[in-house]
Amino acid sequence: LPDSMLLWLLQKLRGSRPRLRVCVRQHASSQCSAFYITADDDVLLQTAEEMHLPKQLKPEFGGGYKEFTVRDMHCFQKGSSAAELLNSQERGALVKHALESARAEPGDEHALEPALTLRPGQSIGKLFYH
Repeated sequence: LPDSMLLWLLQKLRGSRPRLRVCVRQHASSQCSAFYITADDDVLLQTAEEMHLPKQLKPEFGGGYKEFTVRDMHCFQKGSSAAELLNSQERGALVKHALESARAEPGDEHALEPALTLRPGQSIGKLFYH
């Protein structure tokens, strides 16, 4: 994609809700730009709650699995922080979900032309899977 399209995508992702952290790297060997996308702990935890992520409860709260909620975070095994609570696979899935939640808005239809035409409400995140 041309630089103007990459800049538009970067702006949309950085301004998206939930807020994503995006780092762009130019790879010298391939002359390609890559987006490295992550999210802060508060975004990961909110997304885990939104996705009804099952997490293991501490024995004193009955053990077993329950859908994660931020309010009840203290009830879960390793529940003192997102880094302890979420494994790498879960963090990746949560970032992917947050990325796919970023949507085109009215007025964005021609932002990526001629390569792509967007529709309002279309997932911007899914553009990365080409």
